[in-house]
Amino acid sequence: MVAIEGYGDVAMHSVSQHIYIQSPTARAKRTWYLLQAPSPDYQPYHHPFMWVADFVKHAIDYISEHEGVSLNSFKSNFYHWIQQQHGPEEAFQSWLSEFGKTDFRQVVIAHASFLYKEAWDVFDGVLNDPLWTDIPYPPISGTDAIRPEIRGCGKTLVTPYVLKSFRRITQLASFFEAYTPNRRVAEAWRLRQQALGFVNAEDAPHLTHGEPILEQNIKRNDFVVIRPDEETIWKDGSQVWYAYIQDIRKDCHGKYYEVIWLYPPSATTLAGGTYPYQNELFFSTHCNCDEALLRDHDIIGKINVYWYRSGMDPERMAGESFHYFIRQKYDTQNHCFTTLHDLDFACPCFTRQAPFEEFVSKFSIGDTCLVPFTRKWLPSKTPPDEYTASDTISDSMEPVVLDKFLPQSGTVLVRRLLRRGVHFHDACARPNELVWTEEFLEISPEVFGPRCSIRFFQEDDKIPAPYNRNGTGNAWIITTRVGQTGQLEGLFPPFPTGLNQGVGNAADLPHPPMVGLDAFAGGGNFGRGLEDGAAVQFRYAIDCAKNAVLTYKANLSGQEPCWVYWGSVNDYLREAMDGNNDDYFAQVGSIDFIAAGSPCQGFSVLQRDKSSESSLRNISMIASVAAFIDFYRPKYALLENVVAMAHRGREQLGIFPQLLCTLVGLGYQVSQHYLDAWSFGDPQRRSRLFVAIAAPGLTPMPPPTITHSHPRGTPAVALGRNLANNLRFGERRFGPTPFEYISVEQSMGDLPDVGDSHSQTCIPYPDHRTVANEAAWVREMMRHIPIYPSGQGAMRAILDQVMPGPLADRYLTSGSALKISAGSQSWSRVCGDGLTNTITTAPVASCAINGRVLHWRQHRALTIREARRAQGFDDGDVITGTSKEQWKIIGNSVSRSVALALGMALQEAWLANPPDPSISRTHQFKSSLAESAAEWDSDIRTSLESSPDVLAQLSTPINTPVETLPVTLRHSMAMVRVKQVTTTKTITETAKTHAEKPQSVVVIDLTNED
Repeated sequence: MVAIEGYGDVAMHSVSQHIYIQSPTARAKRTWYLLQAPSPDYQPYHHPFMWVADFVKHAIDYISEHEGVSLNSFKSNFYHWIQQQHGPEEAFQSWLSEFGKTDFRQVVIAHASFLYKEAWDVFDGVLNDPLWTDIPYPPISGTDAIRPEIRGCGKTLVTPYVLKSFRRITQLASFFEAYTPNRRVAEAWRLRQQALGFVNAEDAPHLTHGEPILEQNIKRNDFVVIRPDEETIWKDGSQVWYAYIQDIRKDCHGKYYEVIWLYPPSATTLAGGTYPYQNELFFSTHCNCDEALLRDHDIIGKINVYWYRSGMDPERMAGESFHYFIRQKYDTQNHCFTTLHDLDFACPCFTRQAPFEEFVSKFSIGDTCLVPFTRKWLPSKTPPDEYTASDTISDSMEPVVLDKFLPQSGTVLVRRLLRRGVHFHDACARPNELVWTEEFLEISPEVFGPRCSIRFFQEDDKIPAPYNRNGTGNAWIITTRVGQTGQLEGLFPPFPTGLNQGVGNAADLPHPPMVGLDAFAGGGNFGRGLEDGAAVQFRYAIDCAKNAVLTYKANLSGQEPCWVYWGSVNDYLREAMDGNNDDYFAQVGSIDFIAAGSPCQGFSVLQRDKSSESSLRNISMIASVAAFIDFYRPKYALLENVVAMAHRGREQLGIFPQLLCTLVGLGYQVSQHYLDAWSFGDPQRRSRLFVAIAAPGLTPMPPPTITHSHPRGTPAVALGRNLANNLRFGERRFGPTPFEYISVEQSMGDLPDVGDSHSQTCIPYPDHRTVANEAAWVREMMRHIPIYPSGQGAMRAILDQVMPGPLADRYLTSGSALKISAGSQSWSRVCGDGLTNTITTAPVASCAINGRVLHWRQHRALTIREARRAQGFDDGDVITGTSKEQWKIIGNSVSRSVALALGMALQEAWLANPPDPSISRTHQFKSSLAESAAEWDSDIRTSLESSPDVLAQLSTPINTPVETLPVTLRHSMAMVRVKQVTTTKTITETAKTHAEKPQSVVVIDLTNED
């Protein structure tokens, strides 16, 4: 037993001389011993305990003198109070300096049991404070940790549309319950869909009338049915193909047709799911320009296709019959669905711009981009997307500032930015710290990579997110410039001009950040990473696990309210559909963004029984995510799950294609991404599937920029293959990066050496401790697992005969056949120069599959702090609960670096939208493309007839080379870019060259300043 004197005496600065212990023998004699100098064996435990004892004394003093103390009270108030009480006292300041921070919340959580026990012993009222609920202590466990559903029946609540989509998966059908909003909410739901430009496709099945029109009077802008090739890669069983006639040409054999293919759902990534509208087609990016010519005999007939506007047109439907309807375009290269635009009606072969013109149309002077450089720090001549896996090892991506466009040479003059740590050998510089220079380079537009975000700061500024993440999110800082003497000079306001700085915070955005709902929120690592991109602020969050909810709340910034709901997503959705006006329930129309990482246990490769009831119930929650999207209709959403969700093996249920069918059926633009944690700066082998969606007309989220290299030997894998043509989609991306991957040692090597962590106390990092203390024989076994070469494990030590016989015998007789196999990872060390295995919900070192959790040098398992580093948690983040509960929250989280990179991609998309993106930008298509083309041609003829001097003016020679002018062609409802002209000609000659097609008009765009 331990007894401590001094509680309540704020004049006492330390209890180090007032701690008494009592052994069982001494208890019989009612004797206490004053704790004095420790023995050598107890030395590693003595000092940490004395520090914790002083903390508990100060904490109890603080709690006893204040009302309503919460966990948040220890964020800064506690620090200021103890400074006032103990001031410059040397012993106190020495104690305080060992921790080195002002936020004591992590200390409270790490030592909650001791603090609670002492508080319970000393004072009567202190246990009523909110602090104990916030921690929580006593710990909650078992069924108490998960809040049961209040009104539900244990089923997954979905909308009628989602039920119709998912019930075809027979194994899941019994887990669903459909629910309908009340009348008031349903009207708000309808208005929300209308405001964002969603169209009601429920009427689409009534459009089909009869067979294709069997006639050969084929014209431009017609939609036709074509006989499939006898030999083809397509395996979707289609009896016919569909196409849009973009042009008709002639050769010596007669007419032939240039077409853009129309894809049925079964020819896209929707294959494998049941799409709700079988008569919907998708415009594509696939043309026949490089394929065999299409002749009259290849065409079966014409079809009528309904082009969606903001809704169905009853008058038009009554006057004409239609076979199919089209709402979106399918990108056959990126395997995504996007909103149609005018230029989509002409294939890229016609619309492709010259590289310089295309670059100038996308970028502005002062923008910042990444450019590949060689090892000799010279610009590479290879475009980033043309690198092979081996090339990426040597070259790197470097930030530059666009200074001037040079039309005569077709190049771009850029300002070079040097890396402070590399070029100036500053070991204290951040990896993403750049230096402003007066050095300029001329670079071809073909080799430019993605944009990057750069901001100026003073050297003593506190760097905010995302710029404080060492390059994650492709965010950089500049604090110095190269002076006239070649030495570095600090920057001060006003900062240099000529650089369009990246977004600093939400206040820098031209329109307010989106309001977000974080479903299946966990501890909030996903949401906080997305918020660092400044485009979204979460005002609502849901999770059923108490500790996850407490962790989420503990890390709120406090600037704006966030209503964190502890309970089932089913209860939440039911209350929202019933119109509950409580602050916790978001109303229809209030949510712009949804983030959701639904349960992954049913898909995980570590899940042995994927057909169990609990596994199937977890899998059914994917439909819950779809229901939230259907109900709230956000502008954007991101869904996360394990890669195995997209697999189509024997045990899989086709969940992924069915999810895509559901989202595309709603009218969302949809893309999917294969993202690795190490590619964005976290030292962990963790690959995840992300599905990104955007409402009609909004700019879709681009793939996040990969900032960190792949380790050697990383395979080229993909999410899956299209069942229709066996082509891979969602492939892992390769290319040069600004940084090399972060190794385990680089990420965690600065943490204090805690030996075997048996004392379970690290003063500066309270959670730098293992989840559990292992048995004595296991600790001894870990000491005999070699440190070199890296990655050694228990079985390797036994096979190499470096493990003592008794320990080897005990290990071999205590495990399964898999555990004692030569390839077992049980009790294996992580590689210090490599990555950790995936951080799961528990560190099971004995696991033969995922047991590589031992420290690379110290004889112990990884600590909670090290798991946090692997998952990218900020060091200041608070995680509540016991050690096991903390690790579970960490393992269930989305990698923070991946979340930040996605947040920056979301920012890029959000900024590309008009100032009021709540207004529908769904393209208003003309009901008849042919009629519209005729109207346009008529307008041009009228214009020319009324201005007879126009043709004469067009014949006037000009001095400027035509290759520097953006020549555009308006043809078949599309503004088409003409390839660069390589010689100086008059406009008339150029026009004649491109006006050979019937009914074509050449338009010379003279608006470009060059």
